[in-house]
Amino acid sequence: MAQNDLLGRVVRVLRVDATVYEEIEADKDALTQALIIVVVAAVTGGIGGIGAGGASGLVRGIIVGLLGWFIWAGVIYLLGTKVFATPQTKADLPEVMRVLGFAYAPSVFGIVGILGIPVLTRLVGLAILIWVVVGMVIAIKATLDYTSTGRAILVAVLGLVAYIIVGVIIGALTGGAGMMGM
Repeated sequence: MAQNDLLGRVVRVLRVDATVYEEIEADKDALTQALIIVVVAAVTGGIGGIGAGGASGLVRGIIVGLLGWFIWAGVIYLLGTKVFATPQTKADLPEVMRVLGFAYAPSVFGIVGILGIPVLTRLVGLAILIWVVVGMVIAIKATLDYTSTGRAILVAVLGLVAYIIVGVIIGALTGGAGMMGM
């Protein structure tokens, strides 16, 4: 398996292999792969949203997934390189977008929402959220060259808050209950 193989990288992200994020950060061609992951995660989350909100759940899931990635990456880039930068922090927006796009990989499991079982959907959603945030913290720490995990957690959480606000706004605008499909 080639080092830049999309499926191989996704498996390593799902296994929470921290080394994959350094590799993705350095691979300028990985932005397309990251976009593919975000689109697949958004579509599967949107399909999962059908069980909770019908067809509007699909649309909302796709919009929140894609818009959320751009906003989360932008917020993390600004916070990480401007507000909470360290002397060794060197990153650009495409690097941040690449690693965060890959960190979205666990979101594909949001498709279970299609079953329409609210308790299962919420439990899987919570597990996905935790899994993605853990991946984000690892990705942020690697990409922004932080030595402190606490700093990476802070930047990830602040980015998550921005993501949730977008989800709530889109949910309100589309008549949904909020975030559908991270």
